[in-house]
Formats: sequence, C-alpha cells, structure tokens
Amino acid sequence: MNVWAYFLASQHDPRLAHDWTYPDGVVTTSHRRHLRIEEMLAWSRWQLGWLADDQVHCVSEDDLSGGMSVTLSPLAQPGDGIAMVAVPLNAHQVLVAESRRKLGYDAGRFFEADDTGATTTFPRLITEGVLVYTVDTFIGSGELPVKVAGDSGNGQVDEFPLLEPGEGVSLRGYTITLTADDGDTHTVLIEKQ
Repeated sequence: MNVWAYFLASQHDPRLAHDWTYPDGVVTTSHRRHLRIEEMLAWSRWQLGWLADDQVHCVSEDDLSGGMSVTLSPLAQPGDGIAMVAVPLNAHQVLVAESRRKLGYDAGRFFEADDTGATTTFPRLITEGVLVYTVDTFIGSGELPVKVAGDSGNGQVDEFPLLEPGEGVSLRGYTITLTADDGDTHTVLIEKQ
C-alpha cells in the first residue's frame, strides 16, 4: 500500500541529507541510507474508495492515437483534480501514474532524539515527481502485485523511481513522460509505442 524506497545512491548523496539541531545550537548533517515513502499508492486509495472515480482518469488505447496529456494533482491533496491516470494493459493488469509531492505522509517526518534532545526532519521524498508502476490484480497482496517502473523483478530499482521534468519511462508498450511541473501539478504525456 506504500513504498519502501531502497535505491542505489551514494552514501553522501546531498538529496539524502538532513540536519540535526542540538539544544546548544550546534547543527550536524547526517545522510539517510533509505527512505520510507509512507503515502499510500493511488491504486490502493482507489480500491478503498478514498479516491472518487472522477479523480481517476482511465485512458483507452483509442485515446492515445496522437498521445494524450493528463494533468495530475498531488496524490496526498488532490482536491477536485485527477490523482491517478490508469492505462489498462489487459483484463487484469494496469499501468498507473500518480503525482508525488512533499505533502501528507510524503512530507518529512520530525524526530527528536531522547538522549540528546537533538531534533531533525527525516526526508521521505528526495524529489517530487511522478511515480509510474504496474498492478497485476491476479497476484495477491504480499506477493508483489505492484511493480515500480525500473524494477527488474527483484524489488530493487537502480534510481529513485520518481520522474522529474523531461524524464520518461517506457513500459509495456507505452511511454510516460513528465512534461511539466508548475509547483502544484504534474503534466504527463502518455504515448503508445
């Protein structure tokens, strides 16, 4: 329902840095070795009825004759916008794209160390962007029914899985490219290969 994000990155990647502030005003920097992205996936939210049908844009192959642009609102706070775009692959598989922002459970998590009184905010997302994944409804929960784009099948991706502006991913005969980020919404272009 959410994503543990283990990915290959330098131990001192500045995107993983967070500052510890001590009661005496001293500040030190640490680096996270993993991120726990806590915001529930759009697919799971939709299954639970937490996303209304009008917050899900289902794209058919006929819609994609020249490609289709869809503007995605942030999953954690979609308002009246589209929170998830879904492309059916067959009767039991779907390709999903959703906008992830540092909002809700994807915002940093405040932490206070009991023994020293130091405080920090652990990062949850290293960058905002669009998460692309497939879902196979024939595979049971706990048996990896969700595959994040870039996963070679072992549950590990080589890079942080969120697309940034200008980046795209080709998966299962479709290409999804993040074409715009206005700070509030992400716009993706979906094309049939």
